[in-house]
Amino acid sequence: MTGNVLIDLAISFAGIAILVGLARLIFPNAGGGVFNAEKARDRLAFDEPDFHAEAWLVDAEHGAAIAMSDSGDIALIKKAGDGLVTRRARAGALQCASDGADLAVTIPDHTFKGFAVRAASDREAQQWAVRIAGRDDI
Repeated sequence: MTGNVLIDLAISFAGIAILVGLARLIFPNAGGGVFNAEKARDRLAFDEPDFHAEAWLVDAEHGAAIAMSDSGDIALIKKAGDGLVTRRARAGALQCASDGADLAVTIPDHTFKGFAVRAASDREAQQWAVRIAGRDDI
């Protein structure tokens, strides 16, 4: 190009910045949009039509939700890429730890790592941890 490595590098970075800016201008919602309870409910209803949720814990800030059915099943919903993914398990089949209002769930599925949700309070997080563990000493 110019023969000067630093100038060539600066031109390359400028070109990349222009392309990124153009992509954001053309595709402003490429991040999947906002995560909310309605989207989580719709996705769960689509993926698991026989799942009837009786309780929800939604953390829109971190893009994650947990639902518990009347039959004791647990559904985990999280934002991934430009959509939502769900996993379903029986209560007691998942490992769960609460640290204050933060709740971390470990699922034995290598495609669904790092599930965390924040409850409104420490007590609510503890109650959900007990539910997910399959105990009824809330």
